Amino acid sequence: FVKDTALIETWRVLVMNADRDTASQILKVRRGSGSAWGDINSYENLELSMQDHIAGNWYLDLDKGIVFNSIWVAGHESEIDIMAYYYVTSGLPSPSLTCPGYTSAVGYYPQILQWTDKQVTLFDYNTSDNNLISTEQFDHALNDSLPVSAYQPDKVSGNCKYCNTGKVIPFKTAKGKYGMIKVLNADHESTGQMTICVKIQK
Repeated sequence: FVKDTALIETWRVLVMNADRDTASQILKVRRGSGSAWGDINSYENLELSMQDHIAGNWYLDLDKGIVFNSIWVAGHESEIDIMAYYYVTSGLPSPSLTCPGYTSAVGYYPQILQWTDKQVTLFDYNTSDNNLISTEQFDHALNDSLPVSAYQPDKVSGNCKYCNTGKVIPFKTAKGKYGMIKVLNADHESTGQMTICVKIQK
């Protein structure tokens, strides 16, 4: 759970056992003086190749904003957070984002079968699908308040479909860092690419 900007929040925790016996507890969560919003790193115009792109700049380290190809990724496998790919699902074109730890990612990137450490990045697809964060809000985010509050953990996945131009996708990395991706351009072909901007907690 992520606390918002309120000075005091009341959280009600309800538990139930197999016999449907319940118990609840009320917690008051106060914003302390040391809870100011933190700094973020911003990365512009990162170009991710789709799975069949000849250049093959496929693997992105969100923390550093570095894109690797299949050669340069050697030794950096544990730092890779996302890749892009394209497919058609339910009859609709879907430029998509995935992560090395997502089960179907190896179908598009067989190389990661050999990786011993596959990071799992969780995308908030509900916010993305419903356009709950605008590109203007993304552009004006100067600290981590929006990335933290935008990410809703109840509808997340290691795969995010329909990452079309103009989408804003909140995410959380395996290291626990919150961030957002803005899609500047997403080609509708497996030989194309996706151009994104990233804002992520330092």
